[in-house]
Amino acid sequence: MEHCSEQPCRRPVRKCGMCDTHYAWAKRNGTLPVISMTACAVCGVLIVPNSRKPRRFCSAQCLRDHHNPIKNEAAKAERSRRRDVGEPSMYSEREREVRRINDHRRRARRVGARSERVSHRAVFERDNWVCGLCGDPVDPSVKWPSLMSASLDHVVPLARGGSHTYDNVQLAHSGCNIRVGVRKAAS
Repeated sequence: MEHCSEQPCRRPVRKCGMCDTHYAWAKRNGTLPVISMTACAVCGVLIVPNSRKPRRFCSAQCLRDHHNPIKNEAAKAERSRRRDVGEPSMYSEREREVRRINDHRRRARRVGARSERVSHRAVFERDNWVCGLCGDPVDPSVKWPSLMSASLDHVVPLARGGSHTYDNVQLAHSGCNIRVGVRKAAS
């Protein structure tokens, strides 16, 4: 345990390296030590240090962003540049498909719904690239985050007891799916 920096005081440190009594006295007399501010290593916001140890990050989010290169601004900019010029992403089409399948199955398990491995591509081909909600064709070349991109819609939502199986999913435009999803949740 740290002790007060004022000699011969042996009370525990509370603020600025001093005990409560000496801190209050220094504050009244205007003799508090100058606190050096540091900048966050990620976002540059000034950080007021605490008495225990210096901090490099202003928040837990900045700490995560610093240690996770995917969330790093440079990585975000690189992904955005690749998307704009049409370069392939860091994941192959097969890897993205497997991740989507697993994400949907995880959601189904979380709500206790029945699930099976549903391939997005197989559902889209089965539905002949026609939106099951509005009836208009879906262009396979349009990618997310466009509202006209292809998405998987649960006819009976998982939250209302539907299953994640081939007989309960259909192709839908992302925009149609979002609009209908709001209505399904509201009713």
